[in-house]
Amino acid sequence: MNTVFTFQFEDHDVRVVMDEQSNFWFVGRDICLAHALQNPNRKMSNLWKTAIPKHKLIKDKMGRNQDVRVLTLEETLELINSMRVPVHKFEFWVVNEVMPQLQEILTKMNRE
Repeated sequence: MNTVFTFQFEDHDVRVVMDEQSNFWFVGRDICLAHALQNPNRKMSNLWKTAIPKHKLIKDKMGRNQDVRVLTLEETLELINSMRVPVHKFEFWVVNEVMPQLQEILTKMNRE
């Protein structure tokens, strides 16, 4: 099963999924909602018209299965840079706070 890490960006939860191969995936809907985009699926579909969406199965806060669209770090940065809202603060947060914490998690896992 996938492991979910939840990070706080201002008032918004941003979930990052770690799969069985220790790859990290950002939940696209969370990225969009953190920037007040009303239709996350449309935004992601318009950005990657030819790409096959990637999905991961995770548990929500109530323990129910939830199928979420996920993005690589590169896709996450591409998504936030395509938005018409100021995203510098979010991009800085992802690169300087979230990614180092995820790297630390991987390092600890590799030591165990």
